[in-house]
Amino acid sequence: MSITIKTPKEFSFKECYRFLDRSDKECLHDVKDSKVYKLLTIQGQLLLIEIEHSKDILLINCLNKRVNKSEKTAIIEYVNEWWDLEVSLAPFYKFCKSDPMLKKLVKNHRGLRMIGFPDLFECLVWAIIGQQINLNFAYSIKQRFVEKYGTSLEHKGQKYYLFPDANAVSQLTVEALKELKFSRQKANYTINVANAILLDGLDKNKLVKLGYDEAKNELKKIKGIGDWTADYALMKCIRYPNAIPLGDVGLHNALKEQLKMSTKPTKAALIKFGTEWGTHNGYICFYLWRSLLKDN
Repeated sequence: MSITIKTPKEFSFKECYRFLDRSDKECLHDVKDSKVYKLLTIQGQLLLIEIEHSKDILLINCLNKRVNKSEKTAIIEYVNEWWDLEVSLAPFYKFCKSDPMLKKLVKNHRGLRMIGFPDLFECLVWAIIGQQINLNFAYSIKQRFVEKYGTSLEHKGQKYYLFPDANAVSQLTVEALKELKFSRQKANYTINVANAILLDGLDKNKLVKLGYDEAKNELKKIKGIGDWTADYALMKCIRYPNAIPLGDVGLHNALKEQLKMSTKPTKAALIKFGTEWGTHNGYICFYLWRSLLKDN
């Protein structure tokens, strides 16, 4: 029997699916035949879920185990958080109506939800991997890392993976990560984050309860986490609506393209945008990133 989630009014499975399908090197979910496949760990169990859409319902099946009531509840909570389904987009769409660029973004990608990271460790490590390199290379590194150190489950001849956990990563050496094409710095930073979670009390639930500035300062105490990485995590995992990684190259490229600028926006212009957009920063940034994906 399928688990069901009623989708919110402003929701497009097509848009969410397209975002999830942005790289053929993605190893933590699979998309095919209008279905999304994701391996989860729930209450110590590996659960492979399949998500499809029908009218205003997400249908979720667990493919490798008959799930109990508490596992069903946990799956629903995970998908709701992963796809940001419990947030109303109405205020965001209302705000965008008064700006030609934003109005066009919403028209083109209406119903797109901010696909995020329920797990803080995964989010931070992915951000570290992506620091100052192109997205395709970052996906290649992540794929090596996950396939080498992540837990896997095989189903019908295909392997599905979980992101390596902080405990496993804390025991790795810099040299082991360098073999996967991590730079020495990024290897150190990745191990630093694992230790911060295991030894220093870095905790998602604690960050959620802090104000934006305080949460950002907590993250930046970890060597290897600067403004861009902290804001990325605050936007995509902690879900602060005003968080935006203003130093992001993809954001710059999208703004240049959407505004038909001859050069990328200046730092002053970016700060001005971030101030004007306010509590809609995160979603505007996400929709701008989406605009860079070419539709098939």
